[in-house]
Amino acid sequence: MIPSPADASRPRHGGLGVNRTESPTGHPRRPRPGLSLRWGILLVGSSGLAAGVAASRLAGGGGALVLALALAGAAVFGAATLLARPAERLAEAARAAARGDLGRPVEAEGPAEVLRTGLHLEDLRQSLHGVLGELAKASAQLGADSGALLEGVSRQAELAARQSAAVAETSTTAAEIAQTARAAALHAEEVVEVAQRSEELSADGQQVLERTVETIRSLAGQVQALSRAIADQARRSRHIGEIVAGLKDLAEQTNLLALNASIEAVKAGDRGRGFSVVAVEMGNLAEQSTSAAGDVRSILAEIEKGTHAAMGVAEEGTRRAQGAMELAAEASKAISGLTRAIRDSSLSARQIANNTRQQGIGVEQIVAAIADLSAASEEATAGTRVVERATASLSALAGRLDEATARYRDGERA
Repeated sequence: MIPSPADASRPRHGGLGVNRTESPTGHPRRPRPGLSLRWGILLVGSSGLAAGVAASRLAGGGGALVLALALAGAAVFGAATLLARPAERLAEAARAAARGDLGRPVEAEGPAEVLRTGLHLEDLRQSLHGVLGELAKASAQLGADSGALLEGVSRQAELAARQSAAVAETSTTAAEIAQTARAAALHAEEVVEVAQRSEELSADGQQVLERTVETIRSLAGQVQALSRAIADQARRSRHIGEIVAGLKDLAEQTNLLALNASIEAVKAGDRGRGFSVVAVEMGNLAEQSTSAAGDVRSILAEIEKGTHAAMGVAEEGTRRAQGAMELAAEASKAISGLTRAIRDSSLSARQIANNTRQQGIGVEQIVAAIADLSAASEEATAGTRVVERATASLSALAGRLDEATARYRDGERA
């Protein structure tokens, strides 16, 4: 324990309060009897000066005055020497601390004022030593944490950049699909006009078709609900995949219905020749839609690699969509079972028109979902870059802090 200045002022070992058995830092220190001797010389010198002055007064001679002056000079020189050495030690300790050397204890000796100054310097050194230790620990922890954070943010930024590129490619393909769907919609309107003229001959099949249309509309509502419920990039990618799968199935059904319509048109002879031409055109459009849907699924496969964790969110919607598609398949079988050529052709034409409209709706949903996904990807990439720059600045700050603490050294790092 470092004694207080009040304790230091109490006389010890000779009554001068400076020749102590403990250092200011609390460590044991051997007594220094020479210090008491030096202070004794100073007292003797002072007494000799007084005696010389008294002798000069009594003798009244010049020799006695010279002797008194010599004794006084010796006493002053001794006192200055004894005061200068402790002060120089304190100054050297202060200079060492200013250079960054905090491992050297401050050793003070001499008069009480000098000793108290040394004790205050030692208290300051120990406080700086403790602050330096805590600062070094904080700097090391800050450097390690910022390094780990920078590494993670860099990986996230790289992943976001790859996903953004994949989304851009998907957006281009979706735009092409939308253009194809609009062309198919124009042809579908022609098919609807032909189907309307044949409604009176296909009442039974129309009921099945209406139920199928209602089921498909329900599927569209479910898909829209899933699209609105998607809150992050993973669920958007999965939902797009489900829509593309549904579009592929619809295109295959359209192709099948076109084939059935062609067969029934052949059976009908001249009356079904117009339906045959329309069915061939719808078959070509269905093949183009199937090919485009295959391209979209190939691109989405790259995106879905990072979205497996969100698969469970859209499972309920997938099951409902599958049920709707099964009902649509039953409707397709009912239509294919009709015997009369005109009724079958009318029902097939209406089914083609409805499927084409449904395909257009699905494509628009894909385009909208991809646009949202692209915006989210760009925003996430920008945010990641901002965090990356901030983390790099934090890491650099930790390095500068470590350099600032490195200029100080204690007993272990000296």
